[in-house]
Amino acid sequence: MSTIVFVDIDGVINAIPNSGDDLTRIWPKETWRREGVYMREFGVPVMINWSTEVVDRLRALEQRDDTEMWWCTTWRENASDLLSPLIGGLGYRWPYVDRQPGKPAGQHNWWKADHVFDTIQSGRYDKVLWIDDDIAAHANILTMQGRGEDWRTMIKDGVLALSPSTTTGLTPKDFGLIERFLQ
Repeated sequence: MSTIVFVDIDGVINAIPNSGDDLTRIWPKETWRREGVYMREFGVPVMINWSTEVVDRLRALEQRDDTEMWWCTTWRENASDLLSPLIGGLGYRWPYVDRQPGKPAGQHNWWKADHVFDTIQSGRYDKVLWIDDDIAAHANILTMQGRGEDWRTMIKDGVLALSPSTTTGLTPKDFGLIERFLQ
């Protein structure tokens, strides 16, 4: 049995809190780290907030023999180059999904959803896990456009699309869903 996992950064690993309470009510205070990363594309440092608990649990996924991990983030190669060294090397060797500029939008009008859908359709994997804080918003947009069926055809048996809260990133509850999904 094989599983592919697509992981976003902002709102998944990098929590973007409204207040410090957003972080400490999910994971213990002592697990949180905060550092700036200089992003060449933006010309400014970006603050990263992550819990070592999230990193440790993603590392456990990474170490499974039946799991292939991919970055699916606007960070692209910066995920491995800039973030991985901060978080103990997690994801250093993961490939990343590229936006493929110039490629017309697919059925889902979002490059991430289009790539995940193509992966599902390929049949190469028994299970597909997609973790991105924007999934719920995208599904809602499709539904409001009267295109909810496009989304429902994508999410079927063997697929888990997990949309954590941007303010907290992945939570223990999210990891419980992931563990049940991978059984």
